[in-house]
Amino acid sequence: MPILKKMNRKRIVATEIPCPPVGALVEITRTPRKRSTRTVLKTSTGPFETSLRKVFKSLNADKSLKIGSSTIDILDSMVVFLATKIATQANVLSSYNKMKTITQQHAGSAISMVLHGSLAKSANDASNRAHVVFDRVSKLIKTSELAAGTSDKAQLILSVPRVRTIIKTNSDKDVGLPTAIMVAAALEFVVTDLLDTAITKVKESSQSVVHGRHIQAIAESDEEYKRLFKNASFISC
Repeated sequence: MPILKKMNRKRIVATEIPCPPVGALVEITRTPRKRSTRTVLKTSTGPFETSLRKVFKSLNADKSLKIGSSTIDILDSMVVFLATKIATQANVLSSYNKMKTITQQHAGSAISMVLHGSLAKSANDASNRAHVVFDRVSKLIKTSELAAGTSDKAQLILSVPRVRTIIKTNSDKDVGLPTAIMVAAALEFVVTDLLDTAITKVKESSQSVVHGRHIQAIAESDEEYKRLFKNASFISC
């Protein structure tokens, strides 16, 4: 196979490269591929994305509906928004009482002050129920070899440790586990109520996907939710 070999600047001559005999082993060298220096950006997810999908799955038992990613983003933003407001209010109450810890009483009062009306009453009932269940299950687990997480003990889907982290981030007090359970239960009640209402409306309109606009429509039409999310806008990423 003739190839061109450069001899000098002005003259180029052709030389012959002998072909290997048939059946001979030929060593092939490969130039190592350079690694790409591009930075791959991973899509960030909210702290409660997995929990919210589980809540939707529990409400959509017949699997007739799907939920859009934008809906999860909006719900996640709502949970973080409410958790921050409750934590801030509970921190104020704890400081007023000159205490170093946010107690269950502070959390319950903060839930009532943030949510208002029948929504606050139902959320507080869910919080007290979760706390009772947690105490009962914890005592049973101590006498057995079973192991369970905090959320499982309280029979909650929403992540209690992540709620506790948000409360700690927005306060300068210690946060006990019972306090985090009460707040997580209240938040889960609100999310479940929003999703359940949205699912009903989607089925009535013969649609198959729960979009973010369905959640926003409920938040804007219901008086309690309208007051709760006043001056707040939730845009999916």
